[in-house]
Amino acid sequence: MSKPRPEVQGRTTADAGTPSERPLPPRYLLATAQGGVHIHKLPSVGTAVLGRGPGCQVLLEDPSISREHARLEIGSACTITDLGSRNGTHFRGQRLVQGEPCRVGAGESFALGSVSVLLLPAGANPPIAAIAGSRLCVEDPTADDSSGLLTAIARTSVSALLLGETGVGKEVLAARIHELSGRKGPLVAVNCAALSETLLESELFGHEKGAFTGASQAKPGLLQTAAAGTLLLDEIGEMSPSVQAKMLRAIETQSILPLGGVRPLTIDVRFLAATHRDLLAAGGGVFRRDLYYRVAGFSLVIPPLRDRRSQIVRLATEILTASAAQSGAAIPTLTPAATIALATHDWPGNVRELRNVMMRALVLARGGEVDVEHVLFDTRSDGLPSQPAVVNERERILAALEACAGNQTRAARALGMSRSTFIQKLRLLDVPRPRVRG
Repeated sequence: MSKPRPEVQGRTTADAGTPSERPLPPRYLLATAQGGVHIHKLPSVGTAVLGRGPGCQVLLEDPSISREHARLEIGSACTITDLGSRNGTHFRGQRLVQGEPCRVGAGESFALGSVSVLLLPAGANPPIAAIAGSRLCVEDPTADDSSGLLTAIARTSVSALLLGETGVGKEVLAARIHELSGRKGPLVAVNCAALSETLLESELFGHEKGAFTGASQAKPGLLQTAAAGTLLLDEIGEMSPSVQAKMLRAIETQSILPLGGVRPLTIDVRFLAATHRDLLAAGGGVFRRDLYYRVAGFSLVIPPLRDRRSQIVRLATEILTASAAQSGAAIPTLTPAATIALATHDWPGNVRELRNVMMRALVLARGGEVDVEHVLFDTRSDGLPSQPAVVNERERILAALEACAGNQTRAARALGMSRSTFIQKLRLLDVPRPRVRG
């Protein structure tokens, strides 16, 4: 039986290599191998041989790549042709027939051996300056990227690993990738750190009736629930070795075996993983390298908020606006003093901390403008406020209480605020309320 073939065009060297009156912009290839991302600039029109050999126009240093693996014809239309490689050229899940060109559209990916290759749209220049080593930097997961690199990555089936400190917005980036992917199924997320090994395995792969004590009926797993969609494995570094082995097989074969099952089930899932840890160093090498290279087709890093200070005030305003709209309150403005306090804070809790701070500010401002006295930062690990402005505010309140002999109403009046706001500040700043004197 002959293998099914992707849509194969006739030899289109003439079509691909004929320049139009207006020159085409250059194209770029993104190649991912063993967790690394490499960018290759292509001519706007012409031919490029991809392989390990020294004469190749696109040099791919990977043991799964043949010396002359494939040929890419570049122009208004592009085609890829396998040149008799040992490990094959795969496109849309099928191995190409040697010597027969196949048209590849802008934003589509193909595989040479174990190397994933993404053809970016003409004119979509990758942000080379934003690449740190083998990792792509995503400065703002919410920014418009209708024709950029994130959209091109999202529209492939290649797995992606989302990296960054706790609270930077990895879940937001996962939702953005799913939105841009065009996949019709849902985005399903599972926190690998929140479930025991047995529960996580059951949640991911499902189980058949009678698979274990209490399994009175069959239950589909999240890998089935995410059909035609995206599965986010949050905190994947906490996944046990046995579940890692099963997840590796699921990603490689796009099939699963539920607990107690005897027949594998085919799945159609795009995999995303997120972690704040260095997976290859986590737990003394507990995380499987082969699984790492499967989930890290693209490694996308969100910098901490302290490295994105130009975004802080905008994000704070967006959070205030959204929160005020939900509660039906007036949208407050930020005073210059509050803006300075926000912009100079180090934000150890990143965007999550910023959201907490602005929610508190909205309550304390009571419909008025948000001033520095309303900006109460989260405490440090030693229990002390992490911003001098908060320390000053606490000292100011303590001084007012002492001057007013512990009378909260008089202390609030002396500070120019209502009694209810004053009491809220006592609670938020962890100042014990004075006892009512008899």
